[in-house]
Amino acid sequence: MSNVLIIPEKNEGLSPLRVIEEALKSQLIDEVYVVDGWSTDNTFTLLRNKIPELTIKYGKNVRLYRSKLRGAGKGMAMVTGMQIAVEEGHSNIVFVDADIASITSKWFDLMVNGMKKYNADMVRGYFDRSPFNAQITRHITIPSINMFFPEGRGIRQPLGGELCLNRRLVECLLNYPLAPPSTWGIDTFITVTALVEGFNIVEVYLSQKLHKKKTLNQLEDMFLECFDEMAKLIFFHKRNENIPVSPKPIVKTIPEYESQIERIGEDVRCLTYMDINSEINSLFQLVKERKIDFTLLRKFDVPNEDCNIISKLLSSPENFKRHCKILDARKWIQLLNKLLIGYIKHQFSAEYHNLLFAVWRTRALAFCLNEASNFEEAERNTKLQAEYAYEFGQKMMR
Repeated sequence: MSNVLIIPEKNEGLSPLRVIEEALKSQLIDEVYVVDGWSTDNTFTLLRNKIPELTIKYGKNVRLYRSKLRGAGKGMAMVTGMQIAVEEGHSNIVFVDADIASITSKWFDLMVNGMKKYNADMVRGYFDRSPFNAQITRHITIPSINMFFPEGRGIRQPLGGELCLNRRLVECLLNYPLAPPSTWGIDTFITVTALVEGFNIVEVYLSQKLHKKKTLNQLEDMFLECFDEMAKLIFFHKRNENIPVSPKPIVKTIPEYESQIERIGEDVRCLTYMDINSEINSLFQLVKERKIDFTLLRKFDVPNEDCNIISKLLSSPENFKRHCKILDARKWIQLLNKLLIGYIKHQFSAEYHNLLFAVWRTRALAFCLNEASNFEEAERNTKLQAEYAYEFGQKMMR
């Protein structure tokens, strides 16, 4: 039995060194692969010069690779690492993001030990998060899974980059009839594929994840690639036609207290990371500059009433702040369903990307203003929205 850590990265400078060193401290990590996504700065050279020092210090191999394709994203770096790990005969493959400041060696112990302890095929880390953070996870991935892939009902961290997979699951992913995406959609692909194929998924608590934060505007590529992959998975598995009714959930979330892990750094539960007014102004600037036509929503069979709601909210910042409460969890789930089904209907056309991006940002900001005044409220409403999504999906089959 051997365990390898794979760190996908691009333009991260020396940040991966902290992650590498914490991994090497763990007795459960035998080897580390860093897979560079063809950095456009001097990251590759910096790492190539520094990595040998860690190899000597800890007596374990740390290998630096480049992704097999240039111009691809996180997904190709992860696939490259998985292919090498399988060729090298590793039993468990661990992934961790490269820019984490709050990581400790215990993260690796919890994930790797969890594989045997809970008879898991995949162990995923889950974390406390800022009330304003994880807006793609909260409003796209979690509700979409609950709606169309109810086997994953209750999952808390479907997009997190901290996970451990056994060789059987990795080989399934690499040889799947639907090829893994080379984009940010890779995390969606891994989670949904594991759910559909009935692999045992366990989530363990890793306290909190401190890393570089982005504005909603900076998340455009990630949002589009995650949304696009979710829609393609729904279509591939024909879940737009047939959703399992009352399936047994196959995700097990281990209570926080069992991890007995310390919190490193400032408590994210008390941080917001976001200037709401700046985000609202940025949204309106996007709508103006790209001349986004919200009447396109009608092509997705969105009811006129809901089209008018979106148009009214985005008529002025003042109107948005005054009325955005109307775009609540129940309304969002109805709209999300139309967006996903409509995007499939129109063959995943990029023509609608600006529209989708603007509508998601509208919901994210409405959530921050009305449903996320603190950590507890944000988590409670995220869970409630997921339950609405599950109920909506089940009603579709009646």
